[in-house]
Amino acid sequence: MEMALTGRKVSAEEAKEWGFVNEVVDAADQVVKRAIEIAELIAANSPDAVVVSREGIKLGWEGVGAEDGSRLLVDTWSKRLYEGENIKEGLRAFVEKRKPKWVDSKL
Repeated sequence: MEMALTGRKVSAEEAKEWGFVNEVVDAADQVVKRAIEIAELIAANSPDAVVVSREGIKLGWEGVGAEDGSRLLVDTWSKRLYEGENIKEGLRAFVEKRKPKWVDSKL
């Protein structure tokens, strides 16, 4: 509340300590490089999984409890997720011990 009411600036370390940011890099010129590394990790996942994960996060931001949020995700996304091409590709890739070749999400 103090920060919101006073407009006090906080350091990167303080922002991390408070959970506002996940990580702090050592120098400003590392920010874009690290952001790209994280984006590549996300992009390596199934696009469908990313869509559903974002929806779950959004429900959390909207104040939906864990139980209700889980139920909403299952009710809203499960059938479409489990009938999609990406889950099939992910399972095939796992069995064949190879990297999956994801398709654009249809969710």
